[in-house]
Amino acid sequence: MTDRSVLAFPDVARLRRRFQQPNRRAVDRASISDPLFLHRKVGEELVERLQWLRCPPGRVLDIAVGGGGVSSALAQQFPSANVVQSDLASFSSNARGARSVGHERVAACPDQLPFANASQDHVVANLVLPWFEPSQIFQSIHRVLVPGGGFSFSTLGPDTLVELREAFGQADEYPHVHDFIDMHDLGDTLGVSGFSEPVLDVQRLVLTYSTLGEVARDLRALQFTNLHPGRSKGLLGRRAHQRLIKAYETNRRGDGRLPVTVEIVYGFAFTGTPSAGGSNPESEIAVTW
Repeated sequence: MTDRSVLAFPDVARLRRRFQQPNRRAVDRASISDPLFLHRKVGEELVERLQWLRCPPGRVLDIAVGGGGVSSALAQQFPSANVVQSDLASFSSNARGARSVGHERVAACPDQLPFANASQDHVVANLVLPWFEPSQIFQSIHRVLVPGGGFSFSTLGPDTLVELREAFGQADEYPHVHDFIDMHDLGDTLGVSGFSEPVLDVQRLVLTYSTLGEVARDLRALQFTNLHPGRSKGLLGRRAHQRLIKAYETNRRGDGRLPVTVEIVYGFAFTGTPSAGGSNPESEIAVTW
């Protein structure tokens, strides 16, 4: 389980500025055809899991951070629902990744949602939790949900970018990869925040690349850049960079590709009395990009 006492989360003001830099975003994302490929893949899986809901929700809130929202998919899944999309960044700066024409859109911080108490039947958060202290978001979402309302989310688990984390550990003493919370801790936090019947499971994606440069390119495009509060203020030196490359090369597979592990945690819970969380067996899928 994760030692939450030592976890560090990005500064929200710095995070908002990062996602509101349209020129930089355009440069970073121009090098790949689908800059939000991971958000889209995970979002599709997240929405597909809502098919088993017995009663279709009438009001659905889609929370996103810098794009990656799933409002269009939610509107197709629940055609009679009123879908609202919120994003930390303004929609003018993330239009490529947050298209939801025909639906209300609101710029808002996930842990300070500007919606009335008990105003939503279901809330969906696709890859939002990695950037924030989960308990604050859970409490904010619990407040806007009706009694018995549902909450579905996807987030990153602690094995995400494990190869990069270990390689950087041999390059210098600074943190270069963010902290991600364990599935079991998320379940406990949901219970403390007033959710009941939490169910969580893990899926591992293994992306593969030819070079470390390609890995860095995609991480920049996905905005998975280093905002760790303990990060170095300067650039990685030449010698440290060579140590990084050498350490990461030890992961090269038999097919000549470099792996990047992404651990996806999916969760679902209802508002209600706190209870112990459940979990399903883990699965792993190999994906080549």
